[in-house]
Amino acid sequence: MVTSVLEDRVKKVSLKFSENSLTISVENQISHHSSGTQIITIGYQGNNIEILLNAKYILDCLTSIDGKTSTFVINGQTNPVAVQDDNNINSQYILMPMQFDKENQN
Repeated sequence: MVTSVLEDRVKKVSLKFSENSLTISVENQISHHSSGTQIITIGYQGNNIEILLNAKYILDCLTSIDGKTSTFVINGQTNPVAVQDDNNINSQYILMPMQFDKENQN
């Protein structure tokens, strides 16, 4: 499970959105020995996009959400990501993406 490698030293979480699929990947930035990938079926249609987000901010956001589902509003790889609690229309969270390392860019 991806959360098992989300420790203090893991900072980046890669979210790869493709049609009806989200691939979540993490890697320990120091040891590179701990990593995890999980693929989740989601309701997404659009261009494939990959976003890097801070692991702590994602966890803070998702633990604040009351409902079982949330909506991520994405408008490009470098633009802020709006996260909406599907159970509470008055709740919205903004996550700023991290920059890709030159070696990770396509």
